[in-house]
Amino acid sequence: MRNTLLVCALIACSTDPDVHFTQLASLPATTDGVVLWPDGETAEAAMADQVCTVDLHGGDILGDVDPSESREQLLDGDGTRSLVRAGGTLYLLPSGEAVVDGALAARLVDSGVRALLSHDGECVVTDGVTAVGIPETRCDGPVDFDVDPVSGTAWIADGHALSVLGPDGQFARRDGLRAERVRFDSASASVLITEDGNSLSRLDADGDRLWTVMMDGPILDLELSTRAGVAAVMVDEDQGGRLQIVDAESGDVVGEHPLPGTADVTLSEAGDRMALATEDEVLFYEVRSDGGALRLPQAGGAERWSGLGVAGVVAGIGFTVVLD
Repeated sequence: MRNTLLVCALIACSTDPDVHFTQLASLPATTDGVVLWPDGETAEAAMADQVCTVDLHGGDILGDVDPSESREQLLDGDGTRSLVRAGGTLYLLPSGEAVVDGALAARLVDSGVRALLSHDGECVVTDGVTAVGIPETRCDGPVDFDVDPVSGTAWIADGHALSVLGPDGQFARRDGLRAERVRFDSASASVLITEDGNSLSRLDADGDRLWTVMMDGPILDLELSTRAGVAAVMVDEDQGGRLQIVDAESGDVVGEHPLPGTADVTLSEAGDRMALATEDEVLFYEVRSDGGALRLPQAGGAERWSGLGVAGVVAGIGFTVVLD
């Protein structure tokens, strides 16, 4: 019944006239990580101690792979490669190669992977060969991590500051930003961060705050579509949850949908597909905009829903430590 109500809240009971959700399929399973592939037709999900490929239109399992004897958690995927953590080891699929031990988080980059580790409580970023310690950045508590897949630049949010590690080992720690979550926007070289539970901000390449918006409750999940220029924010409320769609350029809330419960959100890169994972089911949606404020990307293009221009790249000067 809870999931039926969730479908109703997004489709028939939505209060927002501009952003519409059409359910494509459901997957009746407990999952630990969902990735929507760029083709808009398939997804991956870690479930039943394996990683499965799922048809978005029917919810059917198209194939599966089991790289370890442990329970798998899906961390990232791009339709060709996937990153899976199992038993403390990070695996690259489809090869099944073990690339990093002890990863807290990881992302795919064009040259391979970037993984976040903890060494004596301090954060460490590695590509599987070289490890760089991030001074005064703690990884013995809640921490979030994202990367620029082209340059390999990494951002770390430890709840006290936002740390940036560039591709050449340049380091910058931005104190005064109590970043809890971070998402990189490749279209503008900016980042979105959450702070103090319910605050969402956009920072430019120099770390300057461009806008801040207070959400309707504690932020449980944050996803960003760089092509569409929108963020999907899952907010906790007394009577359930609230899905808020935020324009990444302006910070305006352009879609708002009260829900009877909360879920983990996955948004496709193009912004036209979304998955909501509850405790026992994944619901897949097509996302469509009919309002003048938003527009779907053109086929094969990189046009955003809310035309955000290209900014500079992040560069920091600071102190790095190379670990043996």
